[in-house]
Amino acid sequence: MYIYILSILFLSNMYSESITIYATQSAQYISDSNNGDSCCNPGTLGYFGATSMSVQSCWNHSVYNQCLQRKHTAIWTFDITELPYNVNIINAKLSFNQSWEGYGYYVKISTEAGLLTNTIASNLYNNPIWSDYLENNPNSLNQNIIIPIEQVLNNETVQLNILIYEDGS
Repeated sequence: MYIYILSILFLSNMYSESITIYATQSAQYISDSNNGDSCCNPGTLGYFGATSMSVQSCWNHSVYNQCLQRKHTAIWTFDITELPYNVNIINAKLSFNQSWEGYGYYVKISTEAGLLTNTIASNLYNNPIWSDYLENNPNSLNQNIIIPIEQVLNNETVQLNILIYEDGS
């Protein structure tokens, strides 16, 4: 079983503590077409709560307008209300296990709250509040993503959504 966790380091009353928050929701956001460029644009949300998820880039054959591989992304949501009230967050890190050997991966983050729906997935994929490209580390199956908390969290944040997809096959 794979567990996706968000570790948060914060200051509280003159000492620092660390808390681990487990994902409350997970799903895959997958392209729903085998035709041309559509195979590179996710549009269907499924595989809710899966114990493991695969991610893959798309592969569209432009000469024949044929999709040879549809894009698969993975999404996790974290309930930030689990944090103690009035803390000063210093660091946030997403940890996950990787079993692929791609070129790297894209990470996108949003703070839209609610149940994981196609709307939240689409907004996260197309209009994240933060995104980055991270190189693959072929020497390690364990990956850690440092989240720029000053760019994504504020006093009103109740949910953190993280989407990852692979670059290359």
